[in-house]
Amino acid sequence: MENKINRDNMKINQDDVEIVITTLTVKELIRFAKPDVYNSLNNKTGYQRPINDNHVKNIVEYLKNEQYSILPTSIIMAINKESFEIESNNNFSFNGQLRIVDGQHRIEAMRRIIVELEEETKLYSDEERQEAADEMDAFLCWEYPVNIMLLSNNDNWDRYVEIRSFVDINKKGKTVATDLADTNMSNIRKSLNELSQKQAVHQISLNVTERLMSEESCVWYNSIKTGDGDSENKIIGIGQFSKSITPLSRNFLYIKYGKNKVYTKEQIEYLVDKLTSILEKYWRAICEKWKSSFMYIEKIDAYRVNFDYSIQKGIGVFPLHRLLTSEFRKEKEIEKALANSIEILRINKSNITDEDWEVGGPFTSYSSGSGYATINRILKGEEEKIN
Repeated sequence: MENKINRDNMKINQDDVEIVITTLTVKELIRFAKPDVYNSLNNKTGYQRPINDNHVKNIVEYLKNEQYSILPTSIIMAINKESFEIESNNNFSFNGQLRIVDGQHRIEAMRRIIVELEEETKLYSDEERQEAADEMDAFLCWEYPVNIMLLSNNDNWDRYVEIRSFVDINKKGKTVATDLADTNMSNIRKSLNELSQKQAVHQISLNVTERLMSEESCVWYNSIKTGDGDSENKIIGIGQFSKSITPLSRNFLYIKYGKNKVYTKEQIEYLVDKLTSILEKYWRAICEKWKSSFMYIEKIDAYRVNFDYSIQKGIGVFPLHRLLTSEFRKEKEIEKALANSIEILRINKSNITDEDWEVGGPFTSYSSGSGYATINRILKGEEEKIN
């Protein structure tokens, strides 16, 4: 057998169909899994529909921008039983490829994310490139639950079982918003005295986001969606915004307290206070730089969302927060990083105007990881903007 996997597995039987329950990594799914797509010219026995591009884009968006982007439901595969061998309860092997019964859009989304990350690694300085490469390597190692049906190569009934499984699984489908769940998990973690490294980073990011949206003097006041059904006049989800500041939270945590297994509630609260203050000042400077991109309320001397502009969407928050993060990694002091970032915006080497941030304007097409990287380089004057 040419493909050998060292992974826990178990075999079960359902109505005389053998099913192997195991996991495969993103790297393995991209390499070994293939849908059996109908083609009138050369595959009339195929049963999978062509890829729905919008569905894939939604999964990509979810996996890249949500704090807890897990897909816990099993991907369903099929393979000829003659081509599959269980060597032990932690080893199996197979020839050829696994046929995707359910999950082709998830796997295609994984493939596209890897392509995007590969492109991103080419766009940054050595230090930033390493961070993007580390993110890609971590994603390739993610494991997903997989059920592999072992079917006979020459049995029409087994072929029927495979296709009927596809039909039954895909009869119904629904999507569920996750922002409210993120908020609820954050509330649970607030009650804990200690948090692990990953939990601490997520908690800092979410708490800072919540603080910003509750400060009346801040442009983010009451403008971030929390998943509670009240999304009117709100421009970005809490998951996406908190993810945009996660690299800043992570670097601040490590530089301030080191890379520890756990962090105390007091340490986290200090970082939340400090980062909230820093980001309030940063966004005030951003508002004053591109005033037309926001609504100014003179009575309270505060800025608010202007929905005719995208600067408070992912197109703006990811590259602007990356700028602050890169300056912090360089300076190792958050106040100096803030001053440097504001000065970079003031100088504005690429002459970015409010019109660039308009909905439908020049930056609108940069709505991806590589697009955010391009805007980041334009902000720093490392690349000229395209008019």
